[in-house]
Amino acid sequence: MLTSEPLQPPKRSEVQVAVLYAGFAGSEVNMGRGTYPAQPSPPFTPGYAMVGRVLSSGPSARRDFKSGDVVAALTVYGADAERINVDERHLVHVPAGIDLPVAAALPLNWCTALGLVEHCAKVQQGHKVFVHGLSGAVGQAATTLCLQRGATVYGTASARNHARLREQGAHPFVYTDKAWVAVMRELGGVDSVLDPLGYESWDASYGILATSRPSVLVGYGLNLRTMQGEGKDRVIKSAKLETARQLAEMARLQALNLRLWEHRSTRFYAISRDSKTYTADLEKLLALVAAGDITVPIRKVWGLEDVREAHRNWGKAEGMGSVVIKVSD
Repeated sequence: MLTSEPLQPPKRSEVQVAVLYAGFAGSEVNMGRGTYPAQPSPPFTPGYAMVGRVLSSGPSARRDFKSGDVVAALTVYGADAERINVDERHLVHVPAGIDLPVAAALPLNWCTALGLVEHCAKVQQGHKVFVHGLSGAVGQAATTLCLQRGATVYGTASARNHARLREQGAHPFVYTDKAWVAVMRELGGVDSVLDPLGYESWDASYGILATSRPSVLVGYGLNLRTMQGEGKDRVIKSAKLETARQLAEMARLQALNLRLWEHRSTRFYAISRDSKTYTADLEKLLALVAAGDITVPIRKVWGLEDVREAHRNWGKAEGMGSVVIKVSD
């Protein structure tokens, strides 16, 4: 539901930004269903990431942000609005010439992928990497980053996208028939699995890890039910139970590391704008885009007035890559 309410002037080290585009991902959909971990009680404004223009700065702001500067940020909440106050430490300048929808896809989708590929899986030349959701926002980013590092990329995706994925250099499978499990085992297992689907998928993903050398399953997101489009009312009624189940399964995932005799390991990745690497990662990706070294596919651009439709159609849009919300010109 769209509402109008006043926004206070930026406090202390905050910067007020006119939002131009906001990222749109499974996190927003889960917030709308009441199943995003530790989300505030409604009403609140979702919107995990944005790109916009600086309007004004708070009295204690010290960084070099001037009115009119284009900036990007991971906001976690609040980006689905015409204006937002963001602490200056979370803002990054966007180089001139970068398309704004592309810039909006970087703070969450591509920074998540870089965290998975570089910091968690530590993908190197010659690695075999299995990515669930190859055609999605993070999946496309991870595929690009893995291929650039000389890895071989396998993964799951809708059959309608397989031809394009093969053109990119990936080896796609349909998730539901589980044929990928036998194929990956026959190949000797993979060095890493990047799995956003959640606990329903983790056992199968763990089973395709290489056992003769160090390998890792990185869970992130808990999106299988979201991608399958479970009804909103059904999910909200069991939100607390679902959150408890998620936490229990994440603990079970981590507990697999107690098998000290195993080469296989597991971890769960959650992006954080306060991590030591986050700002550098976002700046790195912006520089790669500006230099033409990576291409960021945009699957769909919704208007802010159509955000409810964006929620209803999550996972149904044709194409591959990120979904963004156009907030203002």
